[in-house]
Amino acid sequence: MQVMARSLPLDKHKLVTYLRKEFKEVVAVTGDGTNDAPALHEADIGLAMGIAGTEFDGKRLLKLSASDTTAILNTVIFNTFAFCQVFNEINSRDMEKINVFRSFFDSWLFIMVMVSTVTFQCIIVEFLGTFANTVPLSWDLWLASILLGAGSLILAVILKCMPVEKSKVAAATKHHDGYEPLPSGPDMA
Repeated sequence: MQVMARSLPLDKHKLVTYLRKEFKEVVAVTGDGTNDAPALHEADIGLAMGIAGTEFDGKRLLKLSASDTTAILNTVIFNTFAFCQVFNEINSRDMEKINVFRSFFDSWLFIMVMVSTVTFQCIIVEFLGTFANTVPLSWDLWLASILLGAGSLILAVILKCMPVEKSKVAAATKHHDGYEPLPSGPDMA
């Protein structure tokens, strides 16, 4: 999986078209305006996010009523996104296996990266408000952020259980990035 961020709408459309037609890749695109519509339409998965990706009724949903609700809401969104990435690191440990926690503590380097990421996230949100444009969160908003991020663990299990049929064309062609396909089957789960 590769990510291209902060790109022009025309660049998005060109890249999506190229990856789909030349390399037969599955492409997902996010966009926040009508100028992204061509790329969203061309992609296999297109997600239109609204203004800055944050257009939803979060103040009501999270029962925020303080004077700085917008700042709190933005921090919760930032924090949730960070925890989605943390849990994505766990999901990505082994793309083929359902139980990503097997041998979880065998790699001290992985554990150190995870602890460092979470520690720095806490420091950024709680103590670097002026620098990072965040506000300290209450324990229940921290819990909500972590639980929303942890939802990616459940989503990953569901997606890994879905059967994916390999096309004859994909099996016969060498992958453009030089990687060979991972072995699959019931013994790999």
